[in-house]
Amino acid sequence: MFPYTRLHELFNYLTVNKCYCSSDTLAKQLKISQRTLRNDIHVLNESLSPYHAKIKMKRGQGYYLVTEKEEDYLYLKSLTFEKDDTLDSADKRINHILIKLLYSNNYLTQDDLADEVFVSIITII
Repeated sequence: MFPYTRLHELFNYLTVNKCYCSSDTLAKQLKISQRTLRNDIHVLNESLSPYHAKIKMKRGQGYYLVTEKEEDYLYLKSLTFEKDDTLDSADKRINHILIKLLYSNNYLTQDDLADEVFVSIITII
């Protein structure tokens, strides 16, 4: 269901804890930057929209999972999501970028590379 493993981990963390989780806590738990966390939450919200669920943020408290009904939450919690093991580690992302750079016949922008491997531009730089 999710495009990459980190989203699965983020969703599980928010679902299991069922409380407010600060962006600092989530970023440290997933070993990512604040910017990457915001991007991941955006992608996660797109994936959750068919299930009438959304990750929201309450200023000063953190992120939390919201569903329209309790049944929606229970259903989401019971799902076993497929994990996609591609690009789920720094080494795999680096290898992907190197191969892309070596075999590309055109110029590649940092923005395109960052989007392709789900990291921020600062990480690419």
